[in-house]
Amino acid sequence: MAQLFLIVMALLGSFLFGEEPKCKAALHWKAGKLPIRKGQKVGEVHICDENNRLLQKGDLIAAEEVKGTFFFALKEKLAKPFNRNSS
Repeated sequence: MAQLFLIVMALLGSFLFGEEPKCKAALHWKAGKLPIRKGQKVGEVHICDENNRLLQKGDLIAAEEVKGTFFFALKEKLAKPFNRNSS
C-alpha cells in the first residue's frame, strides 16, 4: 500500500501544497493471465478529482513475479468450458 501511495504522490507532484485537489485513485487492472513477470505492465492508476475528471494517470508495474499455483491452474481449466470467450 505504501508503494501505491508513492505512485499517487508522484503523479500529483505537479500540484503545490496550497492547491492540492480532493482526489481519488482508481486502479484499472489489465494483467491478463498468469504468470506475471517482474516489471510487466499490469494496469493503470487514474487520479480523478471530486467531479471524476481525470487529473493524471500512470502505469501499474508488477514489483515481483507472480506464478500460478496448482489450484489456480485447476480452477482455470475447470472454468474454461463455462467462459463465453473460450476458444
